[in-house]
Amino acid sequence: MNNTPNTNSIMSTKAYIGHGTRHQQFDIVDVVLDVEKMQEHIFEFEGRRYLKVSVAGRKEPGKYGATHTVYVRTRTESAVAEPEPKPVRKKGTKKA
Repeated sequence: MNNTPNTNSIMSTKAYIGHGTRHQQFDIVDVVLDVEKMQEHIFEFEGRRYLKVSVAGRKEPGKYGATHTVYVRTRTESAVAEPEPKPVRKKGTKKA
């Protein structure tokens, strides 16, 4: 069996960089971000620097009342082994 990787697959993972709390009276989420964690995810486009984040509601508030989590989606390439082709039997031969 040959498990040599010959195809690449792109996987998405989450890097958590902060948390947020929903404002009691308004439709606002106040967030706190870890600047050191953020810096490794900043990218440049047309001479400007950007950071794309996702803010998601939590099922249950966290230990300190956080109702939301903030993360960056990171993309990583991983090698995927292509499956081996099944052997082809000739007509008229019996399986052993």
